[in-house]
Amino acid sequence: MIILDEVSMAKLSSLVASALLFVFLMSSCTSGDLKQNAEINAINTIEKVRKNGALRVGTTGDYRPFTYRNPDGAYSGIDIWLAQDLASKLEVKLELVQTSWKSLTSDLLQGNFDIAMGGISITDERQNIGFLTKEYLGTGKAPISRCKDRNKYRSLEAIDRPQVRVIVNPGGTNEKFVNANLRHALILVFPDNNTIFDQISEGQADVMITDSSEIDLITRINKKLCATTPGKTFDRFGKGYFMLKDKEWNQYVDTWLTGLVQNHTVEKKYKMALEDFSREGKK
Repeated sequence: MIILDEVSMAKLSSLVASALLFVFLMSSCTSGDLKQNAEINAINTIEKVRKNGALRVGTTGDYRPFTYRNPDGAYSGIDIWLAQDLASKLEVKLELVQTSWKSLTSDLLQGNFDIAMGGISITDERQNIGFLTKEYLGTGKAPISRCKDRNKYRSLEAIDRPQVRVIVNPGGTNEKFVNANLRHALILVFPDNNTIFDQISEGQADVMITDSSEIDLITRINKKLCATTPGKTFDRFGKGYFMLKDKEWNQYVDTWLTGLVQNHTVEKKYKMALEDFSREGKK
């Protein structure tokens, strides 16, 4: 046993206090720096975009019909078209920046892009961090399964059973919904949102809960899969574009998007994207 005298105890206490203070200051600095960087990045976005000659759009590329990155690296989807339209309005080129659902918010705060586009759900959490445009498309969470099993999964209660394998992509609102509403089902986290539905049709999972807008497309492409609550969703929310709190930039994007919604351009482009992806992906 080691016994310390009063002097040694005092020195040890001083060292511990110094170490704790260092950790606190470092964590505070990191949080403060991130907030400060976000505030700096949110200043004069329009001016910066025009000065740089490019609109930097963050997008995941894994969420058809909104955003999809082809194997050759080219992007497509309704929000890619709308991103190009916004860049053209600003008279700059479009620069697409790859992000993920898990890193979307941190990438935005760090100034990696000027705006995030690609089927982004309007949530309180995101609204507390930055700015989300007005809704341009409404959707809700719903289940999809193999067609032969669709009658088994018509409610959350039917899905939330120990023998049911629910697959989910990490980092987005699908995972949050599943974690908040399922307590007994086996949750399988699968990282590739572009091939996640194949896991269901191939029998590696039973159900996925995702946006009804995505289910509309997937059931057109993969005839083995069906919506289990067709025309009904567990909740309802809108899609919007995510950016930092720059009032001038926020108003500019909102005005542009509202015009496209009111003249039905968004609706037409959404239907075209569904048809295009259906033709390309049918099995």
